[in-house]
Amino acid sequence: MSEHSSTLATLGRHLTLALRPLRDAVLDKERFRALMYQLGWSPTDLPPSYAALATAIDDATAKLDTLADPPTPEQIADLLAA
Repeated sequence: MSEHSSTLATLGRHLTLALRPLRDAVLDKERFRALMYQLGWSPTDLPPSYAALATAIDDATAKLDTLADPPTPEQIADLLAA
């Protein structure tokens, strides 16, 4: 991304990158437990529906990786929606 990217493009980039640790946590039961314990919760299992969260984060990361330089408004909207 260029040095002068838009505010929305920068926001989308940072939000997507911030979700990567969450993606890792919902793919592995022990990582999930560790994350939840850090947040003060005591889970007994990893809910199956959380796998969909990992897929959504992967989709957003893929959109981030394919942004043009500079990104089009449509690409930014797709990234933020993901």
